[in-house]
Amino acid sequence: MQSPEERLRTIREQVDAKIHWGDSREDVAAWLGQKHGILGEEADQMLDHAYRERHAALRERALIRLLLGIVGLVGGGIYFYIRYASDVEIFKGSALVMTLILLVIIVVSLTTLLKSVNLLLGQDDTRSLD
Repeated sequence: MQSPEERLRTIREQVDAKIHWGDSREDVAAWLGQKHGILGEEADQMLDHAYRERHAALRERALIRLLLGIVGLVGGGIYFYIRYASDVEIFKGSALVMTLILLVIIVVSLTTLLKSVNLLLGQDDTRSLD
């Protein structure tokens, strides 16, 4: 049997997990009240902590994706500059294939960059983190 401190820690972890996976604040608050009898200030503190953790994780993930998007755009831009703005021939036999692959990389990178900026600005944080 768990001690009261262990039980409370387990409940906090469950609240964090529910918020992490996108459950609404109201649903988790109702769950806390119905299943565990935790209401009021204590429930609000648990929920506030879970939301702070969620926002920190979202910001971290968005920054990583932002950097990856920038790297993809810069890499694609360098390729196209070398390929079309200078007289250097690279990937002679497979230039069309490489161009198509890099166009896909650029589109994916741009999409990732825009989604990351949207997340960093706090306009899309209702989904689950994974």
